[in-house]
Formats: sequence, structure tokens, C-alpha cells
Amino acid sequence: MSSTSASRCVPPSVSLLLSALADAGVDGFHDEEEGVIFAHPTNVPQEQALDHTHVMIAWTPDDSAQPGSDLGHIDATLWQPDGPPDHHLLGSLYTTSGRQPLATEAERTARAVADWSAGRIAGLVLLAALAEYGITPDDGLNIHPEGFDVPVQFTRGISGHLSVADRACSVRHVPTVHTGWSMFLHDERGEPIGDPVYIAGDGGTVDCTEDSATLAATVADWLTSPVSRHCDCYHHENPGRPHDTECNRYRRPPESGTTRAHAELRETHTTAPGFQVAIDADSVYLRDDAGEIAMWTQDEWTADPPLVLAIAHAINLGHTQGPTAIRNRLRNTAPATD
Repeated sequence: MSSTSASRCVPPSVSLLLSALADAGVDGFHDEEEGVIFAHPTNVPQEQALDHTHVMIAWTPDDSAQPGSDLGHIDATLWQPDGPPDHHLLGSLYTTSGRQPLATEAERTARAVADWSAGRIAGLVLLAALAEYGITPDDGLNIHPEGFDVPVQFTRGISGHLSVADRACSVRHVPTVHTGWSMFLHDERGEPIGDPVYIAGDGGTVDCTEDSATLAATVADWLTSPVSRHCDCYHHENPGRPHDTECNRYRRPPESGTTRAHAELRETHTTAPGFQVAIDADSVYLRDDAGEIAMWTQDEWTADPPLVLAIAHAINLGHTQGPTAIRNRLRNTAPATD
């Protein structure tokens, strides 16, 4: 094995990669015989680098004068000793998709290596985000190599769990290559229910810190109303199935139907383009682009919540049949405005 450093006359791509590693605070050297770069933690001497877990960086050369020579493909993989002189592949640390600008990919590769060298993994980022809401291993969070499981209590002693992992069913990747968390709800038998209840990204890399914060807030929301969420998923999967009588989203408040009507109107109006619903302490207003269509006082609202729900259903009707259907239906059923 022979090595070079960035200070000697070396191909531009080698200098580019070594400089990116140095800027990220990572040690690395070029092996001329193998045609690769080895990166290793700064506390490991170069001559001992291959005796410890290390990163091997291979790339397509861009050192020609041909058009497009600034593009390339980088593949960084993790290796550990497996008895001299053998090494065992642990997995991919970072790889580009197709041929990309080599300078940009060199920086991304270096950041991924720096994350690995510092012991930063995406699972730890998510763990810290969950801890902000008091969701920790001491509070029932189950951690395993493939992901996290969060227990949820449904109703009448029935429990399930939320499972969290990335698209490759892992939490051990470095944040730099994070492609988005996904979360499934599992029933009391451990079976997943329906589609993911949370999924981020489209397969490309996303900001791990932001994604983890969003997911943690979603998990916390689920834990505040697991019965409702449980019913949501079963209702989505089996539309004819009645909701649980203890479901706190669909259950009618014992004192009146006002709260439910209020909530349903709020949820429904967002599906009707060109209409706005304003709700304050005294009145409910329905407007379109031409002005106000209808107004209900709080007394009218309380006395006849089904009328308000009729308006909500009219909005849904218009969503499928057009704005004219909404206006005709509303002006035939709603109280006239002064």
C-alpha cells in the first residue's frame, strides 16, 4: 500500500476529496495502488487506520479534459478488520445517485464521514427530539436496530404501538444521508394498520433535525388521543366499521352537538376552493369571493347545529359538483344575511 497526501502532485479529484475531508475535520489518505481514499477517525494514526473500522471512498474519475468531467459518482463504504489482511463490509455510508457535480458530492461525502467519525446517527437525533416531549426509553420507548417502537393505549385495556424507521428500516444511518422517517400504527396483534401515518421525503435526502422534530411532535399528538387515532385508521381501512364508542374524536359531547359541529365545519371548509369560514365567539360567517353568503349567531348555532352541518355537507357537495352547486345549496338552506 502506498499513499499520497493533498500536498503532492495528485489528480484533481483526489485533491478535491482530501480537501473536503480536511474541511470537515476528518483525516484521510489516498492509496495509489488501490485507487481509493481511506478516511478514519482523527484519534487513529494513519498507519493504523486499516486496523480499525474505516471508510473507503471510491469514485469515478473526472480528471479528463472531456465535457462533463466535473461530474462523477462517489461511493463511501464502511469496513472493519476481519483478520489480516481481510476486511468485512459493514454497509454503505454515502453514495451519489447517478453522476453529480463532484465538488458538491465531495462535500456531502465528507459530512457523512464526519458524522460517522463523531458517532452521530439519525436515531440519536430522533431520540433527542422525542425526549423534548418526555418520550424516552424510561417511559416505554423501545429501541432496536431496525427502529423505535412507541406504545399506545387504545381503549378498554387494548394497546398497540407506533413503529418508526427510515425507508431502509433503520435508525443507524448518519444524518447526512437521511431520506425521511416513516411511522406505522400497529394493532394489538402487532399487525400494521393501513398506510403510514407519517412519511417524509420522496426518496431524496431531507434535513434530519427538522424531520425528527416534526415526527416527534406527531408522535406526541398521537399519544394525547390514541383512541381517536386508532379509530381513524380502522375507519380508513374499513369504511363501514362503526367507530369505537369511546373514540374522543367522533363521540358527540353529552351536553350538545355544538362542539362537534364546530369542529366538523372547521375541518370541512378547507376542501372548498373560493370559500372562507370565519368563527368567532359570537357568530359564524360563510363568505365566497363575492362577499358574505350567510351568518349565524351563537344562539342560532347552538339551537340548530344540524343546519350548520348541512352547510358543511353542501361545501363537500360543491367540491365534487362545482362552486355553483355550493352557492345554490347554501342560498336555499342558509339564513339570509341582513
